[in-house]
Amino acid sequence: MAGDFTANLHAAGTAADPQVTGELSLDSAAWVWPEQRIAFRDWSGRATIDKQSVTVGALDGHLNGGDASVSARSGSTAAAGA
Repeated sequence: MAGDFTANLHAAGTAADPQVTGELSLDSAAWVWPEQRIAFRDWSGRATIDKQSVTVGALDGHLNGGDASVSARSGSTAAAGA
């Protein structure tokens, strides 16, 4: 593995109601998994975390020599009346 990973997180609240916010970043990351013949090279991207979601704006790099890009949002919303 190689590259830079940075986390800037803030945690507050209680165990029953945790509140984590912040940003994660990955720069020039590489990882080779020889048994599976998978090589990730030059991956960079950012993710933001808030109380309701994790958002990966863009995560770009090379997978086995080809260009690859990932973006996603994962989150939840409280049910009305809950």
